[in-house]
Amino acid sequence: METKKKDLDRIIEIERNKENSKYVFSWSKERHLEAINSSSEIHITIKLKEDDLIVGYVLLNNIGGADESIEFRRIAIDKKGKGYGRESIKLIKKLAFEKEKCHRLWLDVYDDNHRGLALYLSEGFNIEGVLRESKKGKNGYRSLIVLSILEHEYKM
Repeated sequence: METKKKDLDRIIEIERNKENSKYVFSWSKERHLEAINSSSEIHITIKLKEDDLIVGYVLLNNIGGADESIEFRRIAIDKKGKGYGRESIKLIKKLAFEKEKCHRLWLDVYDDNHRGLALYLSEGFNIEGVLRESKKGKNGYRSLIVLSILEHEYKM
């Protein structure tokens, strides 16, 4: 479900919670609004079917780009271990390859995000390489692992 302005306070709360803030960048409300209104970005709110409770969000970038390569920029889930992340990734792959007709869906993940890395690998993403110590944080430099899945791999 595409994110609405009224969803942003909850999304920012999820983004900044202790568990997620270790692995995702925090955006201002204004930057989230830019993504919502952008033709090259997709901002998706993850809600429970039964009660419309917001449990996470997803950001995609480079929609409609000439290279047909979509960046899976971010996923943040509030309630871990319930399968919401896996279900969301399956839907994101379907959106990227079937609706947006992309050739490549890629992402980067911090090398210490073991839960995220295991999930991406189990969902068919392949490691392309490591951007060694490419992000500077409060506690020093951190490395990013770049992963992708190609259209023909998705269809397998």
